[in-house]
Amino acid sequence: MAALLAAGLALRLIYAYHVYRTHDLPGLSTAAVSLSIDPDGYNLLAENLLKSGTYRMFGKLDTDREPFYPLLLAAVHVLFGPSPVPGLVLNALIGTACCALAWALALCLFGDRRAALISLAAAAFYPEWIYYGAYFYREPLMTLLLGLWLWLWLSRSQRPEILNHVLMGVSFGALGLVRSAMLPLGAAFVPIAALRIEPRRWVKTLGLFILCACAVQIPWVWRNYKVTGRLVAGSTMGGSMMYLSLLKNYDLPDQPLEAPLAAASTPLIARIKSENIPSAQAQTLYYRASWDILVHKPGVFWYAFFRKALKFWRLYPTPGWHYGQKELALMVVGLVSNGLLLLFGLWGAFLAWRRRYEVGFLLSIPAVTTVVCAFYWAVMRFHTPVMLCFMPLAGYSAAKALDLIFPA
Repeated sequence: MAALLAAGLALRLIYAYHVYRTHDLPGLSTAAVSLSIDPDGYNLLAENLLKSGTYRMFGKLDTDREPFYPLLLAAVHVLFGPSPVPGLVLNALIGTACCALAWALALCLFGDRRAALISLAAAAFYPEWIYYGAYFYREPLMTLLLGLWLWLWLSRSQRPEILNHVLMGVSFGALGLVRSAMLPLGAAFVPIAALRIEPRRWVKTLGLFILCACAVQIPWVWRNYKVTGRLVAGSTMGGSMMYLSLLKNYDLPDQPLEAPLAAASTPLIARIKSENIPSAQAQTLYYRASWDILVHKPGVFWYAFFRKALKFWRLYPTPGWHYGQKELALMVVGLVSNGLLLLFGLWGAFLAWRRRYEVGFLLSIPAVTTVVCAFYWAVMRFHTPVMLCFMPLAGYSAAKALDLIFPA
């Protein structure tokens, strides 16, 4: 176990160093290097928070990006200065902790050390986790909080019941502050958990879970209300993502989702631009337009829905986008790594279900996340945290196969 964790940490640090050195070109400032490895602007939000004391992106108060990851990066800058290197080291450490959680989840579920070690090996060498940890993406932190929430539930007999559900509520609330699209997982968890808890204890368990999760969310919701004048559970970005995904030509994968915005290609977008409606206020209009498409053009809506679901589970990166690696190599690595994980994971889920192991909640996470992303927007990167759910199952099925050849 120690050797696999050390290998996982070393791989993450080495690849992060490679990415950083690739972008750390002569003549570029620290800010320019930071921006090149910060595609979604989380580190920029952290830097702006420290400079101005406000949560801004390009001069405007931001309500699109959930706050937990930028706040964590801001704390790193306070401790270690403006260099992006400590933040990348933090990502490597978080990624290694995710590997340990894959081991712990398999051990909790199956009590099988061989399955746990195989799960750990799959996590330590999983290419997507190594890749996304080398940039300022939120996926490693999402995976950590998702795994912590899962582990707290599966190991609940090891702690007092009330304490365990308080910890679950806090970890789930924090997960929602990293990516609000994970919040529907709570709606799936509550009825599944209710079947395993006596009704007389629901208030002290599930009630505490919901209360603590909401308490973690309240400061962010209140802040967004003060900025936008309406209640926003998580992020204001959802309406535009849903609407733009209904306009996209899915036969042109390299076309940016935001292309219709620049061209003002619909009357709604033209109106928003001409009237200079703020992005946060425009989200309601985007939702209404998406609803109109669902009602009057259901074929368009559901065609996009299923294309996004397929895009969510794409096994290798979309051709045409620059990933710093050869496309053929990415295709082969993606097919092998994601393909084997899903194959062994689904077979492990079948074996675990036949033996009545508690995998229902584990399997609900990929299903719910797929539906959420199919309604809004999906890219391959979004399925990365969800792959944690398949690692214990893949480890279990691989261990059972090995038991036939090399009995433990």
